[in-house]
Amino acid sequence: MTQQTFSGTHGDMKCECADHACPVCKGNCRQVATGILYRVDMDDVTGTAFCEGCGEDAMESGLFTAAANMRPLEPESDMERERRTR
Repeated sequence: MTQQTFSGTHGDMKCECADHACPVCKGNCRQVATGILYRVDMDDVTGTAFCEGCGEDAMESGLFTAAANMRPLEPESDMERERRTR
């Protein structure tokens, strides 16, 4: 999983997965978290702690990224493309 890993005193933090469709835990994970992932569809500055398995599923969903404040690029509109190519 590509994510920010914990160090020091955060090593005992538990996974915060709450996804009932998660194939790893069904939304009730009790594993030790291995890193933090950030939502891409909102201004997520705190992130969510995930264990390895739940984190991989979260990344595959496309709703999480390993970097804070990253947003997927919106497709360029025809008008923007035309303005850029003039």
